[in-house]
Amino acid sequence: MLFLIGLILAGLIPIATSCLATPSMPMPVVPCLTCSTDTITYTTGPAGGKEFQEAIIYIDGGCNELELLCVGVDANVEFNFAMGVIRDTDPGQTLGQVRINLFCNDQGDWEFANFRGLPIVNVECSSL
Repeated sequence: MLFLIGLILAGLIPIATSCLATPSMPMPVVPCLTCSTDTITYTTGPAGGKEFQEAIIYIDGGCNELELLCVGVDANVEFNFAMGVIRDTDPGQTLGQVRINLFCNDQGDWEFANFRGLPIVNVECSSL
């Protein structure tokens, strides 16, 4: 009789273990998805500084990309506290507006696609 009870219980073990929840594995953190609008500062300087008309984050190629649009007369975008400037008269821009795209790199920093290795920590839209 004890042998029969043992066989019955042994038969229930697979059923009992199949109902146990398996722990979920956390999703790996992808550094190029960690950039956000909070990981860059926006300044509006005293002379013509203004808000960006657009600041949109989207995923491109599996990584975050930030598109910024500055609009106004003599529009320009300064970056890294005026270390560099992109003007509406520069090649690829439209008079009265400057559109820039920043890409999130493998270290979780924003940078220009064509100027790798320089983290962009600050941007400013400026116009007359």
